[in-house]
Amino acid sequence: MSKLSDHFLIESYFKAIELNLSSDFILLLENEIRRRTSINALKLSS
Repeated sequence: MSKLSDHFLIESYFKAIELNLSSDFILLLENEIRRRTSINALKLSS
């Protein structure tokens, strides 16, 4: 998952919702978005 750009990750998330893909897959994408957001917030506060 770390090889996906932030942009492509977010696009994939919305496309997965649009296509009504597995809720487990959507949750996986959501968790990765949250993880990256947390990391970026930590970097900005340092």
